[in-house]
Amino acid sequence: MFHKTTLRLTTLYLVIIMVISLFFSAIVYTLTSRELDRGFRRQNMSLVDPIDDSPMADFRRQLASGRADLLDDAESRVLGNLILINLLVLVVGGGLSYLFAKQSLEPIEKAHKSLEQFTADASHELRTPIAAMKSEIEVALLQKKLSASEAKKVLESNLEELNTLTDLTDGLLQLARLEDDSITLTPVKIEPVISQAIKRVSGIAQKREISFEQDARSEIVRGHRSSLIEVFTIVLDNAVKYADEKSVVQIASQKQGNTIHISVTSTGPTIGKDDLDNIFNRFYRADTSRSKRNTKGCGLGLAIAKNLIERQGGTIQISSKAGKTTVTVSLLK
Repeated sequence: MFHKTTLRLTTLYLVIIMVISLFFSAIVYTLTSRELDRGFRRQNMSLVDPIDDSPMADFRRQLASGRADLLDDAESRVLGNLILINLLVLVVGGGLSYLFAKQSLEPIEKAHKSLEQFTADASHELRTPIAAMKSEIEVALLQKKLSASEAKKVLESNLEELNTLTDLTDGLLQLARLEDDSITLTPVKIEPVISQAIKRVSGIAQKREISFEQDARSEIVRGHRSSLIEVFTIVLDNAVKYADEKSVVQIASQKQGNTIHISVTSTGPTIGKDDLDNIFNRFYRADTSRSKRNTKGCGLGLAIAKNLIERQGGTIQISSKAGKTTVTVSLLK
């Protein structure tokens, strides 16, 4: 599809270039021919005297006739050179037009492929819990005598899958809103933002007996307060889910020039390099998280966090080694 569009756009660019080139060529040829003709007539007037019958006058008339042939040759050479120039413009312009067309459509093509991939991934993620619920219900219906406890288990499992669907649709809606909503940056104190995020994840932290060690200084960054609370809630939620039980999640800040780095460090399974390269992709979940932790999630949290941070002119990075994982959020002052 995009190849045909590229060719159509190339043709359009080339037509515009050739129209301009031919227009200026016509002007150049007209002006050049006019000047040559004017010079020829001026020289003929000085060479030929109509009432002069001397032998020298005949020679001058022959000379004037020869100069007329030279004028025709000069005009032909000008026309030939202009044709060659236009052919060169056609070839070079065609190549450049194709490059410009391809470059112009490249962001659109990437966005289209990203949308296709996103739609396919979203469809798969939505089908998975629905298929699980359908299978459980079908198995339950096949049982002639379904006890109350068995029915309760089916309903509890279905409720769990519905909660997964709710989280997934909420994440998808949030990602969709991020594409349209504008963010106004204002001075934001980091410490209250971290405290609010800790409060949001305190429930799951208490269940796993995980505590927080906050050493974030009272730094001020340029950002969007509610978005930053959302980002650190996502980061801390992941840290609590995948950290070792009864461990400590450390939160610290560091000033470096005009940038504030806020790090969240937790102990737990090391994330592999391949997982680190893809961990911010939508719907991606690291293998270590799936195999060693019984956690629920749709793989949208870090994608949302990355989008929010980048829209505020910041960056978010993850490093993991020797059983320690650190998420670093960098924001401008």
